[in-house]
Amino acid sequence: MSDKPLRPYQREIVDEVAACNGNVLVELPTGGGKTLIARHIAVDEVERGGRVLFVVPKTILLEQTAGAFADLEPQIIHGQRDYDPRKRVFISTLQTAHRRTLGFEPSMIIVDEAHIGFSGKMLQTLLKDFDGRLIGLSATPYGKDGKPLDGFDRHIDRFGLQWMIERGYLVRPRFYKPVKVDLKGVRMTAGDFNLGDLETRFNTIEAVEATVSASAETIRHRGPTVCFCVSIAHAEAMALAYRAAGIEAEAYHSQSDDPDAIMARFKGGETKVLTNPVSLTAGFDHPPLDTLVIARATRSPNLWRQMVGRALRLHEGKRDAVILDCAGVIDGIGLPTEKIEPVKKRNAAREDGTKCPACGSAKLYRKPSDGRMLKVCAGCGHSEEIRPRGIECAGCGLVHGSDAPLRVEGGALLLACGCGHETVVSKASGQSELVEVFDPKTVEALKRRFVADYAAWLVDSRGVEALTSSHARRQFAALSAYIERRPYALERFDPSRLADGWRVLPVQAEEELIGVRVLEERFMHALRFDEAVELLKRIYRAKGEALDTEALERTRRMIEASFVDGIERMTLKRLKNLYAKGKRVEEVVTFVPYIEKIKRKEAASTS
Repeated sequence: MSDKPLRPYQREIVDEVAACNGNVLVELPTGGGKTLIARHIAVDEVERGGRVLFVVPKTILLEQTAGAFADLEPQIIHGQRDYDPRKRVFISTLQTAHRRTLGFEPSMIIVDEAHIGFSGKMLQTLLKDFDGRLIGLSATPYGKDGKPLDGFDRHIDRFGLQWMIERGYLVRPRFYKPVKVDLKGVRMTAGDFNLGDLETRFNTIEAVEATVSASAETIRHRGPTVCFCVSIAHAEAMALAYRAAGIEAEAYHSQSDDPDAIMARFKGGETKVLTNPVSLTAGFDHPPLDTLVIARATRSPNLWRQMVGRALRLHEGKRDAVILDCAGVIDGIGLPTEKIEPVKKRNAAREDGTKCPACGSAKLYRKPSDGRMLKVCAGCGHSEEIRPRGIECAGCGLVHGSDAPLRVEGGALLLACGCGHETVVSKASGQSELVEVFDPKTVEALKRRFVADYAAWLVDSRGVEALTSSHARRQFAALSAYIERRPYALERFDPSRLADGWRVLPVQAEEELIGVRVLEERFMHALRFDEAVELLKRIYRAKGEALDTEALERTRRMIEASFVDGIERMTLKRLKNLYAKGKRVEEVVTFVPYIEKIKRKEAASTS
């Protein structure tokens, strides 16, 4: 490893650590090369005349780490083993380092897998009289509260899991939810599910068979597989069930008769599946691994990332990693590619999403806006985007994350999966739902709020005398009348639009009352070409701009006469694109002939 060149991001991290005089927390996904980075950090410290103590979480990593640091002549501190305290680099477990006199004063301590026991007494004892620099390394350096570990002056976290995947440093994971689980009644203990309750829920004949049945076919066509389980007993049950299904599987855990032999058979290809409770979530490195079965639930983003990270390392011929979530993890905490956020103390209303987080009102409705689907409060106007965690394609079952290809059409938020299937994620509230949300009491409250907002704006901008003018009274009436007709159209509005130029706006002139923005929104969600053209006329009229309606009329006639299936939908999309990009919408007149020309060429080439 000593001759292995650093990747650009690894060099950035090493240089940033060298330039910082304080303690540094390095966050890097599994497979990102933390050990290589640590070795270069150690080299820099040794060259400055310092001594480095490298702390690993498990004894099995001592020799592995020593091999990576071989050119630095590292000394292993463990048991009765002798070591030379005059050397410059030392490797130990935290358990050993905290309870013995080392015989030297390190100028730097590097803690690998820093999230393991970081806040415990052993590390506190080790650092009690330490006045050098502390470097923490972890793929998940977060506490149970979702916040980064304390005690560091700098947190390097810009090279996250999604960043690494997009740049080809890790393979792309593909998530599926083949088993639907019910976790109601499972208690929480210390921030995660109670293991006893999970054992009762997942280590049953029905649950084990459901997981094996849902994953067996995928496993047969994939490479090495690890199945993460709740307990040793659960791991044994899962291995037995896979063998009964004709898949060679072994349970790997602390009570295995010969764990080294089991691991050797797995890495040698004799065993297809390893079932394991928890030990393989850290320090396990087998790049060919390309499939995971998640047979245990968790609410810990740290554990979730650690499990998934085992399958993402690059390997020759490996194109991706398949993660089969058979425990409802995605539904609970989302995909591991999402950034870990601090746990907020939300009230129950915010948690279940049935009440407005701003005012507590239960009068919520859904509406499309600017290509997004919003959840809007009828009471106070608070809105937030609807972005479900782990959006599952109803066609192929692939689960998409925050980068999911979403679009709004016809009042529905759609997932446009690469398989060609479109899944409805959410729909705008229907008229019957809106009637219940906007009951007479709510509508009257909206009138008072918007009129009051407008009155306050008038006083600030025109003076208090403006409130008594006939112009203001007519505008108040116009605003109230509009809200009476369409209370869901305005969660907020800009008062300056209503009073622009101190003009009196007639009640019937919607484009002047609510501004061009709402008309543009309706245009972008129009489902028919005729409907879109009528809205364009109103938009251009409100803007005071000229529109060649003859070109649009010719386009309509060409659509009616065209032989191309779906031509109206395609032309409508082209019209919207032209407007969105600020181009002349009349250019759409060339679109139908262009598509027809392409279709004729395709027909000729196949005849």
